Amino acid sequence: MAYNATALSPAEMNDFMTGMNGMKIPDRSWTEMKLQGVRTVEDLEDLGDSGIDALVKILARPSPLPNGNAVNPFVVPAISQMRLKAAAKMMTYLRVIGYAATADVLTWDVIKKFSTEWTTLSAAQKQDASDPPKLTKNVSIAKWHVNFVLFLESQIGPRMASYANVVRENSTPATRPGFATDKPYPTEFGSVGKTLDMLVPHDDPTAKQERAQVFKWIVSCINGTHYSATVADCHKTQNGREAMKALIANHAGKSYWDNVVKTADEFINNRQWTGTGSLTLETHANGHRKSFMALKEAAAHVSNEVPTARTRVKKFLSSIVSHDPKLLAAMAAVNQDETGMMIDFESTVAFMTPSDPVAANASNRKRKNPVAEVSGVLGQRGKTGVELKYYPWAELIKLPKDQQEEVRAYNATKTKEQKDSEKAAAKSATTPNRRNGKRRRGGGGDGRPVSNKKLRGMIASVLKDNTKKEDDDAKAVNEIASVLMSLTNNGGDNKSANVGATEVNEQSKVAALKLQSILKKSS
Repeated sequence: MAYNATALSPAEMNDFMTGMNGMKIPDRSWTEMKLQGVRTVEDLEDLGDSGIDALVKILARPSPLPNGNAVNPFVVPAISQMRLKAAAKMMTYLRVIGYAATADVLTWDVIKKFSTEWTTLSAAQKQDASDPPKLTKNVSIAKWHVNFVLFLESQIGPRMASYANVVRENSTPATRPGFATDKPYPTEFGSVGKTLDMLVPHDDPTAKQERAQVFKWIVSCINGTHYSATVADCHKTQNGREAMKALIANHAGKSYWDNVVKTADEFINNRQWTGTGSLTLETHANGHRKSFMALKEAAAHVSNEVPTARTRVKKFLSSIVSHDPKLLAAMAAVNQDETGMMIDFESTVAFMTPSDPVAANASNRKRKNPVAEVSGVLGQRGKTGVELKYYPWAELIKLPKDQQEEVRAYNATKTKEQKDSEKAAAKSATTPNRRNGKRRRGGGGDGRPVSNKKLRGMIASVLKDNTKKEDDDAKAVNEIASVLMSLTNNGGDNKSANVGATEVNEQSKVAALKLQSILKKSS
């Protein structure tokens, strides 16, 4: 629907200015306004807020008649003044997006909704511009482009459209869909702001200013990277739209998205999870989530098939190759829930993860070894590159401030038992064999060297203890042997005992030694 300055008939104009769902201006005042030159809705846009205020003052103090008689004021109620100003902005909006000011659009019900959104856009326009997202080596052009467009959508330009209009797909819209019923925007766009972003013309003089601003933001984002050469030809024209098209074409074009699709399809169709390693089922599910989102994002750039809800679940279940009974039972339950979990990926994952054997084994190990949680994270590195572990104070203060802060934040998450365990382990592993800066030269437990006299005393003490132990062992063996001999004598005649006393005595000692050895082992 093209913009038409004469869309309202005289009758429709009268109804708009005096009707209850219009401006609510008294008939007498409307007649005088026409005499003052206000005859069409476009005249309201020309007046603007200040012009409407001036008109109301003129109407409130009319000139006297030629005979000198006074003329009663032409009243314009406050509510009518407010509606007139909103309608003037509505006319600006319709002109910018190229829509006709028809009777079904120029009702207070529609203008009121427009005014609410326009006020929000005006407030956002007055805010200071934030910094655009930087393009770093760890971020692809495709990912940065998404974030950069979000940034542009938050920055409102001079035409009340966001700067995202500069980088929209089509410079000139093929069609202009009609407004939704009682709404100041088409259903396809869903808001006044989005309608402006999609429909403001790019051949407007103000559009050149917007393209220049977008170009400055792009340069600030890629400055110092190898991407700068890609937009070198745009410096002369300061054309942000062309600069963005060059970046996308060279670094995030069809080949990039084809590779994204290939990687995502490879994961969804071929990656298996056996439940025998350290990878949890939740981590495997996250891989499926990321792959699905990648396929969904790529669909806007290249032709590819995005899995349906049922296909997502079926692919996830077929990727699980496990013999765990509990997990198999959970999978069977999902397969039976045709109208529930089989068409809801997140519900399926939430139902199955409690049956994950890997997570269960990890939980059991933590319960058996309370220090495992501490030792498990040793060797990990934080965002600043610092190793996350216990540091003695002398070592901690040598680290850069950002690494010190990350280490302190890491230590704050641990229990007292974990901290004590780490401190003991670190002390045991790092304490050198020194005292007062001097290397120990053997000696006692207190680190002091042992004199020759003391050493001789220690050796004599050990020999004495060993001698006493041998005497005690010999005494014990003789006692056991005596008992065995007495048992033997009681079992035979005296003659035999006397004749073989020596032999029995030796045999008893051998038996006694064996018995003593057995008793020691059992104790």
